[in-house]
Amino acid sequence: MRQIFFVPASGPEAAQHFRDTIVAKRNLSDVASLVTPKDAQELRRIFKTEPFAVCGARPVRSSTRLWGIMQPGDYILFY
Repeated sequence: MRQIFFVPASGPEAAQHFRDTIVAKRNLSDVASLVTPKDAQELRRIFKTEPFAVCGARPVRSSTRLWGIMQPGDYILFY
């Protein structure tokens, strides 16, 4: 079953990151150095050459736990 996650994107810096990565979208070449080769291969399989929305977080305990329980197909609502 799909889950829904509410993720804050408040403040000017977070809002700019949201515009740069979710609204504007990115290509695999933009993020390849930030993901594992296995993840890059999976992104290539899913999106082919199409741009996609991408989001990341600093590796602090709260975000690591949240990102760790998300599954493909889940929804993320930014506020």
